[in-house]
Amino acid sequence: MKKTILLLLALVALQAHAQFTYSVKAGWSWLDIKNNLLTFAPSSGITVGGAIDYNFNGYLGLQAGLNYKRTIEYYTYEGGRLYENPAFKREVFSANIPLLLTASVIQKPERWRAIWNVGPYVDLPIVTKGRLADDEKIAFGIMAALQIEVLSHYFVRGEYQWALTSDIKEDWDEDRRANMVSVSLGYRF
Repeated sequence: MKKTILLLLALVALQAHAQFTYSVKAGWSWLDIKNNLLTFAPSSGITVGGAIDYNFNGYLGLQAGLNYKRTIEYYTYEGGRLYENPAFKREVFSANIPLLLTASVIQKPERWRAIWNVGPYVDLPIVTKGRLADDEKIAFGIMAALQIEVLSHYFVRGEYQWALTSDIKEDWDEDRRANMVSVSLGYRF
């Protein structure tokens, strides 16, 4: 019981010194999918999201976010040609939830700063329309980002996501890996 109370007091003390900030962003994503059964064409889509930053000091912190993604994927079987008709198209709406370690690498107070983010994410399918619609499952991966803030509120953010697990059920007997690059503009409150 004493350890629990001390832990709670330490968390409250840490929280008293921490600073919370909130941000929103919107941008464009480019998705590249690789697997051993189907051939996917690179696709693009929109991404919209928000984040809460928990700053320990002026340089280190944690960021939790919620990003909404929409992508349209075209695919065909290995060796075939790419079909751009509804039978070979998949529209995916998903929620991406990252938990990132943040580090300010360059700071010029009130002018600009550069922030590195790295950590795991979970990708949850919301709605999938198309041929592989029933085969979606939760995907896990690693995200890295560089955010350049200007005038302490506006920012440009570049993200790279690398999926560590397949996001299609195992009964397809395939290993689908996704790499995604996103560029977005945002505002920090």
